[in-house]
Amino acid sequence: MSAHGIWNYTIHPADGAAAAALIRADGQVTARKQALAMLADPLVTGMNEQEFVRVTPGCV
Repeated sequence: MSAHGIWNYTIHPADGAAAAALIRADGQVTARKQALAMLADPLVTGMNEQEFVRVTPGCV
């Protein structure tokens, strides 16, 4: 028996729950993009776009 118990499997959400989860995930992606766009502003960070991309690899 694993540490997670014997019933460690995925339970499918009820009607509409999966769609709501996708909408929330999409909202998180949008919020992340907006935050990165704000941080890429040279007035906020003091870095130009190339410098910002260099210090945030994989984020933009």
